[in-house]
Amino acid sequence: GAIIHYRAEEGSDLLQWLDATRPILIDSGGQYEYGTTDVTRTWHFGEATKEFKGYNTRVLKGHIGVDRMVFPENTPGFVLDVFARKSLWEVGKDYGHG
Repeated sequence: GAIIHYRAEEGSDLLQWLDATRPILIDSGGQYEYGTTDVTRTWHFGEATKEFKGYNTRVLKGHIGVDRMVFPENTPGFVLDVFARKSLWEVGKDYGHG
């Protein structure tokens, strides 16, 4: 699984080579004078497993669930988070990132 905010250094087990058998996750972003961005993308350059496709489909369902929500102004993020995680929770999964 992904490790939140790490740096892979030479000689570390975290430093691995790209190949067509495993996905790669890129977590990028920046802080600017008027806001912060956080962009996470996952790619697979080979034939992804059924499990990988299933989890990515559930994450997409979470994005769609939040996108389709109509909610009052000032609704706290943790309330919306339920809709992002619902599809994963249905199969007993979750992710450790807010």
